[in-house]
Amino acid sequence: MGPMRHLAARLSTAAAVLTAVLVGLVGCTSTTYSCSDGSCSITLTGQGASTEIDPLSLGLSTSGDVLFTLESADEGAATFSVDGTRNECGPGETVMIDQLSVTCTEITEGTLKLTAAAE
Repeated sequence: MGPMRHLAARLSTAAAVLTAVLVGLVGCTSTTYSCSDGSCSITLTGQGASTEIDPLSLGLSTSGDVLFTLESADEGAATFSVDGTRNECGPGETVMIDQLSVTCTEITEGTLKLTAAAE
């Protein structure tokens, strides 16, 4: 193999490794939510996915956004936090967090769908 071909092969390998490292650092997280009449439907995908929601959208009279973060999700259970308070739930289960009622509506590998509203 000539020196130029060898250099091209090395650069190609280095580019592939760098791409893999960058993809690993960025991770694959996403969040979506929609709110109506004091209730919000939230989807958190990927470990560490988080979103902040205005408390008025949730029917709360407190100040400061409410932070929802996904810690883990598999077919049977999810672990998440709301403003740093850690919670666990299964599909269809509701947990109370201060004045907030949170129902885990759907849990799949890496994704938690929930609804939240003031109680």
